[in-house]
Amino acid sequence: MDKIGSYEILETLHSGSQPLYRAKAADGRIVALKTTPVKGLTREVCERFLREAETCRTLDHPNLVRVFESGEASGVLFQAMELLEGADLRKVFAQGRKFTWEEKLSIMEQVCDGLQYLHAHHLVHRAIKPADLFMDNSGRVRVVDFGMVRVAESDLTRAAASVGTLDYMAPEQIRGERCTAATDVFSAAIVFFQLASGQHPFSTKDRSVVPVVSAIVFENPLSLAALCPDAPEGLQFIINKALEKDPAKRIGSADEVVHAL
Repeated sequence: MDKIGSYEILETLHSGSQPLYRAKAADGRIVALKTTPVKGLTREVCERFLREAETCRTLDHPNLVRVFESGEASGVLFQAMELLEGADLRKVFAQGRKFTWEEKLSIMEQVCDGLQYLHAHHLVHRAIKPADLFMDNSGRVRVVDFGMVRVAESDLTRAAASVGTLDYMAPEQIRGERCTAATDVFSAAIVFFQLASGQHPFSTKDRSVVPVVSAIVFENPLSLAALCPDAPEGLQFIINKALEKDPAKRIGSADEVVHAL
């Protein structure tokens, strides 16, 4: 495929069910083009894809990826977004890259700043994980790949209650209950624990998903202090409060996490 709508395809950045391309817009701007073939998709999935893009077009924050345009062309749904140079945290973790505590805290704060902006606009991401947090070559972190819906406004909220990656879900999300800002806080705290220690806070000897999910719902997280004796004082308390099973007892907003940090 050489073209999608008015966008000229230059390079495939990621293949799969939702191919990502480097593309050139009609005005010469280079963008990332997220796509998904319409064939075989349900009306609900199509609606969510386009709604996600339309919602993102209204957002403007330095810690969120920008979406410029969305639509359908040549049997393909597309989202044209800001092209980022760097790597997501999943790749960064896999590479074993080392950060200072100052850098780690900066990453945590940037993620929370982006999430707080979303939450202030009555949106919940519902799928925060390392692959959805992109660090560009300047060190700026952006929340990407929005799987969000408007809180308590659409039937899509209930239909998509289990959208996300199981080993980064909050207990209430695993149970299929309503997602709130506190749900994103829990998922982000799992990533922050990994960033701090190199380990998932609910990791088990059996690395399969089922025991991890069970641990998220029923067990306490690992001790950050035991894994990282040099961690800044109070960081374990903050992350543990963000990992509370009960959303009512959890740090309720990303803004509160930033102030605590």
